[in-house]
Order: sequence, then structure tokens, then C-alpha cells
Amino acid sequence: MPDCFYQSMAEIKDWMARGGTSLVGVAAGPFPDQCNLPVTVLGKTWFVHLLPKTSDGPASEGTILLTGTARPERAVMLATGKTLAVSAVGDRFTLEVPREWRTGSDDVVVIAW
Repeated sequence: MPDCFYQSMAEIKDWMARGGTSLVGVAAGPFPDQCNLPVTVLGKTWFVHLLPKTSDGPASEGTILLTGTARPERAVMLATGKTLAVSAVGDRFTLEVPREWRTGSDDVVVIAW
């Protein structure tokens, strides 16, 4: 196999080590009805996926919008454990992921109720 194959497999392995819980044993989440970004769900936990730029489209913006939900009890970056602030305007909640926290990969935010 060419070297690029092994490089891609190493990148996938590294991502799965830090983000695999957002994909294994989860269900599809309420996207786009209650969240503006793709979501997977496990129990009362949502995993919001901020996707990287690809040949098919631009990267996800760093703003997560939640509608029709309760206020999250906590929101953290899955890979680092860094906590995100939750802002409320009416029945909408907003979480901002700072640009410097983005990796250029699928960055996952864990939201728990």
C-alpha cells in the first residue's frame, strides 16, 4: 500500500482513541431539528460534531445552536475536557468553540443534561 494509506489509517486510529465514544454504540441525534450541527446521542448525552473542511464543503462554524431543549448541565470538548460556556436567549442555547480549540479534524463537543 502507498504511504498515504498508512498515514490516513494512523490519523483515523488517533482520532478514534480520543473521539470514538461519539461514534460507537450511539444513535443519530436531532439534527437539524434541535441542533445546527450533526449530533450523535447516547442516553442523555449528545455528541456534537464540528466537521472539518473537505472537498465537499466548508468546515463547520464554531457556534452550536440548541433549540427546544433544556439548558445543558455541562458542555466540554471530548478530546481535551475543556469546558464551554452556555449562553441563553429565550429558549435557545448557544455554545461557542474558540477557533484555537479546533484541530482541523472532527472536533466533538459533549453536551450532558
